Amino acid sequence: MVEASACVMVFAFLPFVISGFVGREQIWIFGSGILAVTSPMLVGSIYVRQRRLFGTGLIRETILFDSFVVVVALLVEAALIVNFLGSLFESHFAAYLTGVLFPLAVAVAMFIRAIFSADASDRDVPPSEELGG
Repeated sequence: MVEASACVMVFAFLPFVISGFVGREQIWIFGSGILAVTSPMLVGSIYVRQRRLFGTGLIRETILFDSFVVVVALLVEAALIVNFLGSLFESHFAAYLTGVLFPLAVAVAMFIRAIFSADASDRDVPPSEELGG
């Protein structure tokens, strides 16, 4: 969650940095392009770290939640690409803001998944092993 929060802060200030190099109407175009490239890497690193910690198994309690996160990730990525290309609508900050906040939402989702995973692994341990005997 700390890594995702730091990335949100970096990308929150990115438009200010970009504004020094491009015109006002192009800030959201370039910001969305940069975010469209880096966001999948950030979200992917969160999932890889989660997989290392808790394995590859899907947890019954979070399978719908995990599926929802993947679908929303694809929609956010599509919105960033469309915002970058400016093909369906004029590029605005809304798609960029959604892209900035999504990695933080994924980190929170993975934290919730970690709680359920820890609970599921506790239920899988036989009572005799819990007592050391």
